[in-house]
Amino acid sequence: MKDQKLLIISDSHIPARNKIDLYDFLQWKKYDFLIHCGDFTNYDSFQICKLLAKDKLLAVYGNCDTETIRTEIPAKLNMKINGKKILIFHSFNVYPRWNKEQLLEKAIENNADIVFYGHTHNQLIHYYDKEKKEYFLDNKLNLTEKNRIYFINPGSLIDGKYLFLNLPI
Repeated sequence: MKDQKLLIISDSHIPARNKIDLYDFLQWKKYDFLIHCGDFTNYDSFQICKLLAKDKLLAVYGNCDTETIRTEIPAKLNMKINGKKILIFHSFNVYPRWNKEQLLEKAIENNADIVFYGHTHNQLIHYYDKEKKEYFLDNKLNLTEKNRIYFINPGSLIDGKYLFLNLPI
């Protein structure tokens, strides 16, 4: 096994609010998995992600996604990558936005070590320390630390925000 390089995007809203050329954006990026945390908005942008990422696309639908998209991908995904239990969801059912307690509740319900979420359009990386029972902002992303649950929002692609993350073994 090797470190997995993740490209994490969300809230692309193409073409409704975003003039980015998704094909050009994605075709030159190197990743092992493309994670999309919802709100493609347009079926064509969903198809572009499927075409370029092939079987490496891990995607969920968001509140702005069409019924057609919702029939092809779930509202949440649970999986394991390099031994880390991962939850991906859009978080449109978390209110108010950024509610840390609700995000933690979702993580615990899904037994997740890492939660990737979208909806807020703001890039935010923080973790919950299970021993100290406190939240901390984290820009270093030391994913090898034990007793932490990480919450990672890549921000909105319409604002040019996305994240690359190396997930260690």
